[in-house]
Amino acid sequence: MIGGCSSASVPETAAGKPPAHAAAYDKLVGSVAITDTTTSSTMDTTTSTTSDTKSVTTSDTTSDATSDTANEIDSIDYDLYVSVNGNDANSGTKSYPFRTIQKAANVAKPGDRILIGGGTYKEYVNINVSGTAGSPIVFCGERGSNGEYKTIIDPSSDVSTGWVTASEKGAGVYKQKIGFEPDEITIGGKRIGKIRNDYMGTGGEGWKYLAMGANSEVTVLDTGLKVKFWDGIEALYGYDQASVGAGYTYIRFRNGDNPNTKVIKAAKNGSGFYIENKSYITIRDIQVQNCEYSVQMREASHNNIIENCYCRNGGKRVYIFGGANNTIIRNNEMTMDYYAGDSVLGAGNFNSYSLLVKRHVYDTFKYVFGPNHSDDIGIYFRNIGNNTVISGNYIHGGLVGISGYNGDYGFSVPANGVKIFNNKVRNMASVGITSGRNVENMEIYNNLVYDCNLNFRLHELNRTDDVARSVCLYSNVTWNPPDAGVHVFMHFPTSSVPKYFPTYRIYNNVFVGGWDGFNVGSNAVLSGGLPEYSIFNNMMLAVVNIYSYMRTVINNGDIELIDYNVFGGIKYTDLTGVKFGANNVFFAKTYDYLDFETIDQFLTGFDRNIYAIDQMDTPEGLPNCESTWLLR
Repeated sequence: MIGGCSSASVPETAAGKPPAHAAAYDKLVGSVAITDTTTSSTMDTTTSTTSDTKSVTTSDTTSDATSDTANEIDSIDYDLYVSVNGNDANSGTKSYPFRTIQKAANVAKPGDRILIGGGTYKEYVNINVSGTAGSPIVFCGERGSNGEYKTIIDPSSDVSTGWVTASEKGAGVYKQKIGFEPDEITIGGKRIGKIRNDYMGTGGEGWKYLAMGANSEVTVLDTGLKVKFWDGIEALYGYDQASVGAGYTYIRFRNGDNPNTKVIKAAKNGSGFYIENKSYITIRDIQVQNCEYSVQMREASHNNIIENCYCRNGGKRVYIFGGANNTIIRNNEMTMDYYAGDSVLGAGNFNSYSLLVKRHVYDTFKYVFGPNHSDDIGIYFRNIGNNTVISGNYIHGGLVGISGYNGDYGFSVPANGVKIFNNKVRNMASVGITSGRNVENMEIYNNLVYDCNLNFRLHELNRTDDVARSVCLYSNVTWNPPDAGVHVFMHFPTSSVPKYFPTYRIYNNVFVGGWDGFNVGSNAVLSGGLPEYSIFNNMMLAVVNIYSYMRTVINNGDIELIDYNVFGGIKYTDLTGVKFGANNVFFAKTYDYLDFETIDQFLTGFDRNIYAIDQMDTPEGLPNCESTWLLR
């Protein structure tokens, strides 16, 4: 019997607006509808940025909560007020507001609602008081009539002047002692990468990147093919803390531009909001930018909510760590806001120069900015407690959208009940959504994921310290542009046979376009395969539906079930001889579904109803299977 994921009810999204293209999405997923309630999130909108303020228009959906935020602030009786024109010696009333958010955080009591007026606050906020179950503490920013964020946290310092040439390091390199080690630098609000610290100092490898000529070429890893180093990078910086001249920040633009002519901001390591061992806190309607973490929650923090915020720049927009539990992250927009632009982020390959550049950007972030990990994540959970909900977020333009696992730093307790749903994730140079070790009863569903190098990554599947992992991946829609990226990558870091085989149920998904469908590495064959995997009722239309080593796993009988799926595309014949279940269906490229050039073409032009096959009987114990057959 196929089981493995709890069907316990999911907490309400409360303010869960559907992702963009919701109507087309509903056409694909049938009766699995995305909850259409109201929110002040900026999803589903056409966005434009003026200066440092996020501005939105609401052409695709209604925006009731945005209107409420804009029009009802004056009618709500808040308990504390903060204003850029206030004074921390004041009483915190509407007439005599505080000047800093930190002051309000210091004096807040359970049940207090804090209105943070429009303006930019140059501070890191440490939450040091908890609310209660019936009386949470709410930090609320102001929004404009068009949904624009008026309340901004930006702790960075302006370092636009004071740069001098560092010709000893290379042509076009500049330096400055800014008084601290910057972990975040933006140019006109756009983030640039930081060379890892161990590459700086005497003889460090980082200096060669700073000194690269404007047209210098590098070889993209594992391809033998070359790209211009600055394509997709455009600018970078490093901090020298070890050698002669320690304390200097070095910066370089592709063409050796003088940084004194640009708007440059730098920030030290820190969090816009830092919550440790504090609970029942809600943060709402605030733009956070130019800091390493927009929001960080740690240790025994619980029942905290981050909603309707715009988190911009930084290495991790929301970070949940060290036992934090019962956390809700919903209806936020998050982006790295990369200096080189979103167009160089997303699904890559070696078939064209532009796709190769995307691979190069990924490699640079992982190995030069890293070290050895994707140095940019939208929502990152690590060693958490139970019942984390991530829903309704729009995450775009970065390295990783959503990722997490348990099991390091001595934290051995698995997380239970992580739910990731109704999110829209796009243009990730590494991964859209990752599921890692020691997370049980995890559900990933109703997400729209597209133009990511790996739309889904099932990470470290044969770790010997993975003691409890059960994941249901269902009713998602993914798309990649022609010849680029992988829909589902199954990662086996070594050839070791695990003590415990993870359980995955992958069903009722639509995967269209790109290069690879299901992809595993050679280690999967040596480490026991996928004996607790069931893959059924999916549609997979990719160039290569089943990558070679996964075919070996299937033919070895090292998979529980792969049946009642539709496979089609250019190389559907690559499945000849594979020992599938008897009820899979295979189509040639009768329809040019692999040629959709954009996500809009796919969502408006794709017709799932041309494929009509019998569905598999609903297994017991799996959530939301009833009436969700995608291919009827």
